[in-house]
Amino acid sequence: MIIAIGVIALLTGCATIVRGTEQEVAVNTAPVGATVQFSNGQTCTSPCKIKSARNQSLMINISKPGCHTQTATMMPTLAGGGVLLGGLIDYGTGAVYDLQPNPLTVTLACNGDPSGIYVAPAGGTINCVSADGARIIQVVGGECPAPFKPMG
Repeated sequence: MIIAIGVIALLTGCATIVRGTEQEVAVNTAPVGATVQFSNGQTCTSPCKIKSARNQSLMINISKPGCHTQTATMMPTLAGGGVLLGGLIDYGTGAVYDLQPNPLTVTLACNGDPSGIYVAPAGGTINCVSADGARIIQVVGGECPAPFKPMG
């Protein structure tokens, strides 16, 4: 009986020791060089990585001049390895969680992007004109198809 209690005591908190209470999260954007602001007060320029508490959701605002600002969320989810190693203490410290999605990859809707990709904002429209100026089309939530380019 005493041995069983000792084993349980040793196993409680294993995920906290092995995995830690913080996790490195990464954000990638297309195009690169966007400002990434996290709800925990940290900021970086994409592509980038920060450390954050495993058990707290992160709201993420991603912005770049000439692009529409986008918001994303990373949520704590139970991690397979953390659950197997975890005890009651690990749920309290958050060591049994992983923030997901990780890495977070976001394609920004930018107009006049030097890469040549022009994308309408989600649910928005963009007017596209043919190379000879003879035809105008409207694209909803997408990019101008070749050989069209955005108007203006």
